[in-house]
Amino acid sequence: MVQTLNLQLKIFVLLFSLLFLLSCKGNNDKSDYSYSDGKYFAEIKYHNPKTGTKSTYTLKVKIEDDKLVKIFWSNGGWLDDSHFTPPDISSGKVSFVSDKGYRYRVKIIDYEDELNSDNEEDESEDNVCPQCGGYKYYYDDYCDDCQEETEDYE
Repeated sequence: MVQTLNLQLKIFVLLFSLLFLLSCKGNNDKSDYSYSDGKYFAEIKYHNPKTGTKSTYTLKVKIEDDKLVKIFWSNGGWLDDSHFTPPDISSGKVSFVSDKGYRYRVKIIDYEDELNSDNEEDESEDNVCPQCGGYKYYYDDYCDDCQEETEDYE
């Protein structure tokens, strides 16, 4: 009888452990993703539904407390929380609409320091746009302006 109880207890503990492990496996809550506060490179897809204009950019963004708070445009301007409610970007992707009705889809590519360590990319020939000679990110084929022009003709 004692052996039967021991066996039943072992089976119970084994089943309980198995159920616990299986329930933890599917847990994809926010704590699985997180971005440290700072600047990141992101792919930004822009759509103005009023004009039908669509563009894709690779730009720097600023994240604070897992919220997208600022997009830095290549011309020195920016879009910040005065024009949109900072969305949660802890998963690495987010879509939102600005106060002007423009739609944005943002996907984090990499942390700024990983792509710009010691400003090595600023001195590289890989950063020269082959079409206009302007600055481009080393992982892009063309600068943002030329990329936009080539997409318009495709």
